[in-house]
Amino acid sequence: MYRVLIVDDEPMIRKGLRETVEWDSLGLEISGEAGDGISALEIIDSNPPHILITDIKMPEMDGIGLIRAIKELGLDMKIMILSGYSDFEYMKDAIKLGVDSYLLKPIDNDELTMNLSDAVRSIERTKLLNTRQLQGFELLRLNLLNRLITNNIRMKEFEDKASFLGLSLEAKQYLAAVCCVDFSGGEFRDNEQLALFAVQNICVELTRDSDVVFIDAKGRIVILFLDDTASLLYKAAEAVLNKLTSYVPEHLGVSALIGAGTHISTLEDVWASYDSAVRSLEYSAFIVNNGVIWHKDIVLDSDTTASVNVDYDLIKELLTNGEKEEFCACMDGIFRELQGRVVTVDYIRNIVIRLIIEITGIFRSTETQADYSVAASYDYTLLLKLRSVKEFKDYFYFLCEKLFDKSTSLQRQSRGVVDLVVARIEEYYYENLTLSQMAADYHINTSYLGQVFKKEKGVSFTSYINGFRIKKAKELLTDPGLKVYEIAEKVGFTDYHYFLKIYKKFTGANPTDLRC
Repeated sequence: MYRVLIVDDEPMIRKGLRETVEWDSLGLEISGEAGDGISALEIIDSNPPHILITDIKMPEMDGIGLIRAIKELGLDMKIMILSGYSDFEYMKDAIKLGVDSYLLKPIDNDELTMNLSDAVRSIERTKLLNTRQLQGFELLRLNLLNRLITNNIRMKEFEDKASFLGLSLEAKQYLAAVCCVDFSGGEFRDNEQLALFAVQNICVELTRDSDVVFIDAKGRIVILFLDDTASLLYKAAEAVLNKLTSYVPEHLGVSALIGAGTHISTLEDVWASYDSAVRSLEYSAFIVNNGVIWHKDIVLDSDTTASVNVDYDLIKELLTNGEKEEFCACMDGIFRELQGRVVTVDYIRNIVIRLIIEITGIFRSTETQADYSVAASYDYTLLLKLRSVKEFKDYFYFLCEKLFDKSTSLQRQSRGVVDLVVARIEEYYYENLTLSQMAADYHINTSYLGQVFKKEKGVSFTSYINGFRIKKAKELLTDPGLKVYEIAEKVGFTDYHYFLKIYKKFTGANPTDLRC
């Protein structure tokens, strides 16, 4: 969304601009309003807009003075002038100052929309041009490296382009590591790009000149280690990655998980090391906060694990339905099968690890966040010490108990929260109520609240609140002393035209039909 600041000393003009334009559809939002140039400058100083819409004649500081001050400050924004026919002399000054467009009062809505659309296109063209100029070489480098790690480029083409970019990857051994950053905590939670850039800088500082750091197509930081021998390669990688897991939370206050792949002896096979590093991250549920997951340590033997009879669809059904006894019976069967085999402790451990991955993945897909309770209580060091099927079984059931407790608690909570949301809608329907606001107030995931609300009420949150507001609007329409736009505002609609649209959607008629 691009920000728009409206400056006019007439409140009705500001209100008209605010309510007659479909700002969202243009990719715009009103970031502020002011009645004179001085107040506008204060807003611009704290939250500069992309587009300024200003009147010319205003008290304290007029539009020309405002535009001149903006130019002197070197601020870059699109400027649209609102003018009366008597403002011609002012308009000449505005044109000299380089305004982008001007509109005559009374304002034509179509013309205003057209000018706003032109301004948005101009902003996006400039943004794209600047990006290409400043990041052209970096984008080429990033694209080249991503094609290399995804096995999507021939070596001759890679070598030619790498030479052009001054990128040297000559070595006898390669190892890729992939770092995922959790932005949910710390000061960077509202600026993921800045946090990613900061972590990337730390990676560059910790690695050697011969190593390469970049970001992959999914926003993960990739470190490509290069060396002459496998032993030196692993030694360098371990030193950097271990430091990284402590530096990131210490200096940035965010968590990082790292998957380290297998070592490769040829550049054209680097994609295999990257692929194994990414697959290592699938086991991140076993690392609390920060850690390095080495692919060589946790790779499962697919030939032997495939023979274990695990019905994951049944497990999902039993867990999501809260059928604890049936779930335990199913797990007992799996552990009985393991007990009756002559297998190594490592084999048993790998089976249990896979079971936990599958189960936490089920809860993640429902967005109940129950998997986090398991991850938080998981003790990987303890799991390495377990030696028998019984010990693995007891530990696994300990984790599953937490899943059931969390699942049951969330089911009860969600039903209670839906009742609270409905009660709040019925009492405060005239306020600006949003699903995300409700979720935050009741400490529940927004997406999950939307799902359970629809399940309980049969309609979405938005449809329910709109339906209730229309019901209240129909009651108020029986009062001839209220105008339709006043009723729209009283029941919570800030946009009159949107109210008319929703009213017709729910009733099949116009509000005025009740008064005929």
